[in-house]
Amino acid sequence: MARRHMRGLNLVEVVVTLAVASILTASAVPTFAEMMRRARTNSVVADLRSDLLFARSEAAKRNQGVIACAASVTAGTCAGGTDWAGGWLVCTDANNDLACDPSSDLAPNPLRVHPAIPGTLTLTAPANPIRFNGTGESAAVSAFTVKGTWTGATARTIRVEPSGLVRG
Repeated sequence: MARRHMRGLNLVEVVVTLAVASILTASAVPTFAEMMRRARTNSVVADLRSDLLFARSEAAKRNQGVIACAASVTAGTCAGGTDWAGGWLVCTDANNDLACDPSSDLAPNPLRVHPAIPGTLTLTAPANPIRFNGTGESAAVSAFTVKGTWTGATARTIRVEPSGLVRG
């Protein structure tokens, strides 16, 4: 009598396959979570760097002062302090008072508004707004630090040099 070959999987093969799949999934979850946290941090750093470069280029283009500052709860105004996690503004400052100039139909201000960053991140910066003059230079070295609130988070720093160069 000829022996017939059975198709399909037996119970042992199914259990072993499920065990291997669950081990691989369990080991990938922490890596994926870390990747997502790193992506959020990189996104905030890229946004801030982009807005600082925008402020510098607008100052040079307009040949007048442009500032980047922490956003206040009052729309279109700068907040004091080093905590920029609530968002930031880029606005013109023609009169050098480190505050946003009034907005008009011909000259809307602020030029850019960035919303608050995710609550799992902190953003610390100088207490005073960063001001770029008409040549795109800044008055002093300024450092911004973006860091996660979780254990083992790595801080990312952006520096604005007196020449106006934005690094980081």
